[in-house]
Amino acid sequence: MRKRIAVLGANEPLLQFYRKVDRSRFEVHGIAWADGSVCRDYCDVFHPLDLRDRAGVLSLCESLGIEGASTFSLESAVPLQVFLAEELGLVHPGSSVKAWVGNKAMLRDMLRREDVGYNPASQSASLFSALDLAEMQFPVVVKPMDGGGSRGVVLAKGESELPDAFAYAQSHSKCGEVVVEEFLLGEEFSVEYISYGGRHYFLALTRKRTSGAPHFVELHHTQPSGVDDACQLAVRAVVERALDVLGIENGVSHTEIIIGSDGRVSVVEVGPRMGGDYITSHLTELSTGVDLVNLSLSLACGDFAPPVVEQQPGGGVLFYTPDTRQEFEAMLHGANVIESACASLAGTCENNMERSGYLVYRNVLGNG
Repeated sequence: MRKRIAVLGANEPLLQFYRKVDRSRFEVHGIAWADGSVCRDYCDVFHPLDLRDRAGVLSLCESLGIEGASTFSLESAVPLQVFLAEELGLVHPGSSVKAWVGNKAMLRDMLRREDVGYNPASQSASLFSALDLAEMQFPVVVKPMDGGGSRGVVLAKGESELPDAFAYAQSHSKCGEVVVEEFLLGEEFSVEYISYGGRHYFLALTRKRTSGAPHFVELHHTQPSGVDDACQLAVRAVVERALDVLGIENGVSHTEIIIGSDGRVSVVEVGPRMGGDYITSHLTELSTGVDLVNLSLSLACGDFAPPVVEQQPGGGVLFYTPDTRQEFEAMLHGANVIESACASLAGTCENNMERSGYLVYRNVLGNG
């Protein structure tokens, strides 16, 4: 008998997950606004519904006999996921995540209070005049309080650049608030975990390459990361402590970090959901053999067995932007490319949503 899963959201970034679902094991009920729901064809049943209508979504899930709920990588729907699971007695990330998810300042404060990793100096405000400029050490990164996908992120090198940077970030903030924090030097990574009952299982460390300042668009992700064992153990200690402090008890999590040249680990963001950009859906399986999408759906239904990681050659995902044009076009038709799509190259790219394509590739033994 297939398990009935409610998936909250059905927009284009979720396609990578919908297409991986084992339909012999799960009956997928997609719940989302009708407009832009390109994943509806990958649902057993699609239910057009306003996700802000909590009572309506709950009533629907009760009538369907839903056995598990997921948002895949849609972080804005996590509070609804937790609400539904609490009401229906299902597994969910943790009741406390509702307080901080989508609030970068609160997340930073929680980690700072518990001294989790290195925490950069930061401020948040809805009015530029409310910032304490005397306390700032430039350069700083300015970003929306509730943003994602590098939208609205910009570097301000000095005080003269800060007003425009603040306005730019605020234009991408749904809540109108902006976070200004110390610019951290180092290499960027993400850390992929799955948790059950408060126990955390490490899966992979993903190396990230970005366009750098001013907008830090993500260009290339690879697994395995090439980080040595000692550094990886330090990363795991910091991230597992962060998951505990933030109350993430169940499900997949995606934590973004920076490792400084001195080995210092700084947590940048934590998502109580799957990692996008083909990290959870493709790269983690290429490097570990673990089908994390279907494992997470089983967990949501209360059926979980710890993952058995078997190291594989791994692979990567490269995105099509003006910065990667030559590299992308040289790789596009390679024998190790397992999935790709691209459109005409845009002239500029200021955030992840403006990238013009992607290719996922498998590492060939000996090529790393």
